[in-house]
Amino acid sequence: MEHPKLIWLKSKGDGKCDDSLNHAAIATYCNLKEKKKWHEVELYFDENLKRPYLVVKFAEESLNRVILPMFSEEEMSPEDMLSVFHTIQPPGDPDLYDDGLILALVSSDQNIVYHNLSPGLVPPTNKPTPSSIPKSRDQKRKLK
Repeated sequence: MEHPKLIWLKSKGDGKCDDSLNHAAIATYCNLKEKKKWHEVELYFDENLKRPYLVVKFAEESLNRVILPMFSEEEMSPEDMLSVFHTIQPPGDPDLYDDGLILALVSSDQNIVYHNLSPGLVPPTNKPTPSSIPKSRDQKRKLK
């Protein structure tokens, strides 16, 4: 018996989508919905890229994130990744989406590793405070 979302994916893209991409997408979808218990997870298919992707929302006040599932054996060059950034058009208002995407690497044993990607260098969101800067070795070891 096949997962209903897998049946839906197979109906997309006129059969031009690689089955391994569909299975990576379903593994990621199930991991997020059933194991991580995220409720705002939607599966989509990009006709231009001929591959599935997911849209998730971490918290009520957070921006939506795009997750691109792929098997760990799949090769993708930096140019291919940049193409994904420019091509993928998730549904809804673009202002509701984070600029980056999450790459979900699915291994052959169905373990999934998530990596945050950005379309270029992104400055850190939190600036260091004086208390977060490590003290010198002498200051750390100073006894009173």
